[in-house]
Amino acid sequence: GAMLTIPLYLQIVVGLTPTESGFATLPLVGGLMIASITSGQIVARVGRYRIFPVIGTALVSSGYVVLTFMTIDKPLWFLMIGMFLIGLGLGSVMQSLTLASQGSVEARDMGVATSSATFFRQIGG
Repeated sequence: GAMLTIPLYLQIVVGLTPTESGFATLPLVGGLMIASITSGQIVARVGRYRIFPVIGTALVSSGYVVLTFMTIDKPLWFLMIGMFLIGLGLGSVMQSLTLASQGSVEARDMGVATSSATFFRQIGG
């Protein structure tokens, strides 16, 4: 939801152009990439992924809490802090859930498990 509504907020409320709005969402995408790569590397080394959905959900929640304090007179960097936290949380959760779905099926069904997880994530979005 954040990936869809924040650019609209930036365009309608803040008054950015669509291009500027896209660039302003880079903290969200950057946080998502950082968390996804980091959690993937840690899981590959340690072999455990259970903590990452918990941490990710807490980060997403804290990002939304930050966004609840957003008013029209707040600077853009305040919104970017919330977006970065949401991105960190989403990166941790999405990577871990993909690994969990792949680890719970046999090798011959791994493609089906991965595509199903992605499909239902898209439906939820």
